[in-house]
Amino acid sequence: CVLPLLLVSVGAAGAWMVSLRVVRPYSTALLLLSASLVAYLWICVIRRAACSSGSPGPAFRAVFWSTAALLILMICSPIWAPWFY
Repeated sequence: CVLPLLLVSVGAAGAWMVSLRVVRPYSTALLLLSASLVAYLWICVIRRAACSSGSPGPAFRAVFWSTAALLILMICSPIWAPWFY
């Protein structure tokens, strides 16, 4: 999901990006993998920080929650993306 944005940010854009649809059959597995990694990070760092004396800083929490929000946007993109076509 992030690969096209990364390619555009380095200047690699054009008609050949249509060939990235080869990854489409794996999108469900990749979304499940990323959601499980965010859930694992939440369990390991955020939830356990409440039980221990050391807690993650505000910068880490901001990065974590922004990443989780982007993941939710990507998961919901089939719903809202057609409104922009």
